Amino acid sequence: MPLEVKSSGYKTHASLDAFRKKFSARIRQSYLLYAKDLQTGENELLYLPFYMTGLL
Repeated sequence: MPLEVKSSGYKTHASLDAFRKKFSARIRQSYLLYAKDLQTGENELLYLPFYMTGLL
């Protein structure tokens, strides 16, 4: 389960994208923790606010 934490600039996540591309056969869901509201992204990427970290 790849996870990336962003303090700002959440629209760019090159390292997470590269990891997901390389290991796409082994992973289903990817997470990006950031300071904004819950949001679903493209290709099974879930944007989670910091306060939801405990729910992983």
